[in-house]
Amino acid sequence: MKYCIVLMSALQLFLSASASAQNVQRPMRVNEKLVKAEYRDLSYGPYESCKLDIWLAKNDKPTPVVVFFHGGGFRAGDKSQIHPAMLNELLKAGISVAAANYRLTGVAPFPAQMHDAARAIQFLKSRANEWNLDKKRFAAFGGSAGAGISMWLAFHDDLAEPDSNDPIARESTRLACAGSMGGQCTYDPRVMKQMFGPMAMHHPALFPFYGVKSIEDFNRPEIRKLMAEASPITHLTKDDPPVFCEYYQSNIKVDANTPQNVWVHHPRFGIMLEKRMKTLGVECALQYPGYKNHNYKNMLDFFIKKLKALWRSAAEPAYPPVSISMPYFGVQQDSGRNRKMVGWIPSVVISVDYLCVEDACSGLSKNIVDFPAPAPSPESAACPNIHGIGVQYAKCIDHPVCI
Repeated sequence: MKYCIVLMSALQLFLSASASAQNVQRPMRVNEKLVKAEYRDLSYGPYESCKLDIWLAKNDKPTPVVVFFHGGGFRAGDKSQIHPAMLNELLKAGISVAAANYRLTGVAPFPAQMHDAARAIQFLKSRANEWNLDKKRFAAFGGSAGAGISMWLAFHDDLAEPDSNDPIARESTRLACAGSMGGQCTYDPRVMKQMFGPMAMHHPALFPFYGVKSIEDFNRPEIRKLMAEASPITHLTKDDPPVFCEYYQSNIKVDANTPQNVWVHHPRFGIMLEKRMKTLGVECALQYPGYKNHNYKNMLDFFIKKLKALWRSAAEPAYPPVSISMPYFGVQQDSGRNRKMVGWIPSVVISVDYLCVEDACSGLSKNIVDFPAPAPSPESAACPNIHGIGVQYAKCIDHPVCI
């Protein structure tokens, strides 16, 4: 295991300082087409709807995986709704992608949709060795119903059955992070009534979702229990992963004349979730017109940063803190998984995020730039190879640093 640091020129560092040196991604293009999947319509479960497609990123090391679940009010939709640009950019970043269908409410009510999605995650993890996937770096995202499924998986306790005879069922359903586009953190009609008014009780997707015929059925004890189980926010605890939530409309006032499609994708769901997650100390990156509480450029940037930062297996011990002081360049590493690279340029101090990458130093040589060797000093004498050209390993400490 090696620490890998991508050095930028002094000019590049200076220009990026005001933006906290975020990794710049290409803008997502709307006219892209889906690239061909390695596998299409694979059956991951016993039902006709349990099909998925997978696109495998090319990498010598196991890759992260982002799984897309479509929207459609749990009544319609298809895995082909995945955005081509999102798919292509994830693949370019070395992240494998899957898109899964699930049983709709015309076939089966809750919890079929969430349990199918969990099975899709387990199925993919069961193929980790075959497809070069990293079980520790799985994420899920989607819009509307797909967002709710993704958050439900992120917050719900592990559904793995360690003693099952089915090897797929023994796999973990836990995620490293999740993304929500216009998602609902609760599917409790009573809560939605408090948020938006009486018309929320009449949303046509709610009745088949719970397998009921009338509003009066929502008062039945067994249905109330289902409402709590179906709502992602019910399962939220302090050990849950971060979530990126985006909404495409502002926090407008809702009344009886507000179109159904507006209030059901309202940022109030995200505001409720953000408040709860903040109380628990869990990251909720929330944005909607007029509000943004994070520094990610978009959901793509969120996934890349979160999944690449988890390159080291959670089972491996964290390296101890490292501090190297140099006249022109220095490293300050915090223990754990969140690290910073700090470069000292004359009259400028720059901080940039970097990724901890496993055995990938030799593959980064194209990103390395020449730095002038400083005049001899006690620090440079103690670590004579830290400056130079290309990729070098400076063994000034117990483990190497790639520069």
